Order: sequence, then C-alpha cells, then structure tokens
Amino acid sequence: MITLAIDTSTARGAVAVLHDDRPIGEEHFGRDGLFSALAKLNPGKFDLVVVGAGPGSFTGIRAGIAAAKGLALPHRVTLKAVSSFDALALTVAPHMPRDCPQMCVLADARRDEVYYALYDRAGHPLGKCR
Repeated sequence: MITLAIDTSTARGAVAVLHDDRPIGEEHFGRDGLFSALAKLNPGKFDLVVVGAGPGSFTGIRAGIAAAKGLALPHRVTLKAVSSFDALALTVAPHMPRDCPQMCVLADARRDEVYYALYDRAGHPLGKCR
C-alpha cells in the first residue's frame, strides 16, 4: 500500500510517501510550499491519503485538510485524519530510553501557551491533548 502523508499543522510542513510502513520519500516546506513540495516528491499513484489534524495552526490544518481532500477525491482513495502528536509519539517511542516510562509531546500554541499530550512507552496517549 502506498500512503501519501501531509502535515501542515506547524510553520514547517511536511509531506511523505510510505510503502506499507516504510518511508520512501519526504519533503519539508515553509508557508505556501505544499504543492511545490508535492511536485518534488512526485508521489505517483497512492492508495491512501493521511493528513495531520493538529493540534496546531487552525489555518494550517484547514489548508492541509483541503489539499488532502483535493488529492484524495479525484483518485477515489481513502482519506484519514490523524493527530499530529499521535504520529510523532509513535515515531519516537521505539527510540525512548529504557528508564523513561512515558513521554510528553508539546508544541508552541503561541501567546505564551503550549499544546501537550502524555504518552506511554509504546506511543499510546495517556489522556487528551491539552
């Protein structure tokens, strides 16, 4: 299965192509660079589109979801939204030190606030993102 992944929830966005669970290409971009990054990545035919649903910038998340819908609908492929924090926690979990029982994923929410969520060693959420 070929998956196209899009995350625009932060100031630095990312797109990636995965074959089953293995990444085969990735591009990062700044503001307004999503479609340039997709063109560089040249995903070809894909079976699934996954989009990061935050937490993060409301406008960025909306732009990512709109782009993902625009790519999924004409190709008639499944579109799924995932928590950006959950994806990050699952990626980091295998690299956690053995003596670390849990992790905290956090991001700047601006205005002197942060978004955060706690996860267990396997990368599973221990509560809601705040």
